[in-house]
Amino acid sequence: MKTIGVMSDTHLQRVDENFSRLFKEGGVLRHYDTLIHAGDFTSSDVLDYLEARFLFYGVQGNMDEGAIRERLPLKKIIEIDGVRIGMIHGWGAPFHLERRVYDFFNDPTLDCIVFGHSHIPFCEFKGKTLMFNPGSYKGRWPFKERSIGRLIIEGGTLRGEIIPL
Repeated sequence: MKTIGVMSDTHLQRVDENFSRLFKEGGVLRHYDTLIHAGDFTSSDVLDYLEARFLFYGVQGNMDEGAIRERLPLKKIIEIDGVRIGMIHGWGAPFHLERRVYDFFNDPTLDCIVFGHSHIPFCEFKGKTLMFNPGSYKGRWPFKERSIGRLIIEGGTLRGEIIPL
């Protein structure tokens, strides 16, 4: 079994104690070795922190500073334990974003598409592709609840879970 932490929309200017607590003893991400971030870090401090602690995969978001945009692509496709995962932040209105990102990739061989931007947690299959938005670490409009997520790969199957904070 492989468990992958998933985040998006951290919207932090710097790593603070609340954020770093996620990765310490008792934190929900302390046992993971792999992390996916779907953009809107907002500052390089957050990106540096995550890259130093995980096997890390990320894409840039619309609110990310220039230094992050230079380091991370707009979209990415990765493979973990035989599972193909597309990654993109997203754009436009928050509602029905999952349809737009699915159509943007236009790749039925993807097992999962991880996206952010809307701040609305989403975990549903579209055909054979799991559409997964972990929500927002920061908890902002239009969905003020804070959340992250995890992807679990086990026996060739994939499932996602939203983790309220």
